[in-house]
Amino acid sequence: MLKGDEDKAANYMKVAVNLDSTNYKQLQKDPVFTPIRQEIPKPEKIEKQEVEEVKKETDQEMKNIVEEEQGKKKIVSKEKKVFRHLFKTNLLMENLSNEDLMMIRNKKEKQKMQEKQQKEQEQD
Repeated sequence: MLKGDEDKAANYMKVAVNLDSTNYKQLQKDPVFTPIRQEIPKPEKIEKQEVEEVKKETDQEMKNIVEEEQGKKKIVSKEKKVFRHLFKTNLLMENLSNEDLMMIRNKKEKQKMQEKQQKEQEQD
């Protein structure tokens, strides 16, 4: 990380993460990036992978439930539809909250840039 210049380091890391999403995973692991870790947004590619993993886990859970219940009773198609609907609704809510967080981060960044520009104008 660039010594004493967290803004520059954050900007460079954002570019690196945009170029290759595996850099984000390294950013999360490496303690050197602790001061700027929260400033780097999670790439959409990683978010999509996580959603796919959750979908796979949910499908596996459904299969396990069905297998357990086969001896007792079968899950009817309406229950499956309800389960899927609830799962999709949960994902939608998570995405909305992630988008809200991104919007807040963007506002803060814009505010910082405006403050810097005002300071530069005042110094001139």
